[in-house]
Amino acid sequence: LSPIAKLLDLLKAAEDAGKVKIAELKLESERCGVNFPTDVERAELLKQLSRSAQGKLDDRIRNQDWSRLAKEDLAAWLEMHGCSLQYALACDTVDKDRLMLLV
Repeated sequence: LSPIAKLLDLLKAAEDAGKVKIAELKLESERCGVNFPTDVERAELLKQLSRSAQGKLDDRIRNQDWSRLAKEDLAAWLEMHGCSLQYALACDTVDKDRLMLLV
């Protein structure tokens, strides 16, 4: 599976600049196992897809499904809950196991 964090980044870019194509969002949502809403306008699609992606991330953390969580996903989840960890993604010494300790 592709990291959910990548989909969340695409959604943020789509909301900020609007230059992300729906087809790209659909493909990435399929890659990371997030349901893609249908029959809704773009703004509503972005909201629903964002909620679904965050919910999927929450479920994986709650279930401690570590094998299905990439390092980027753990950092994204921690950021959604108030921990700024973007530096951890750029630093190879901060591995997935260290991020799991923060959950």
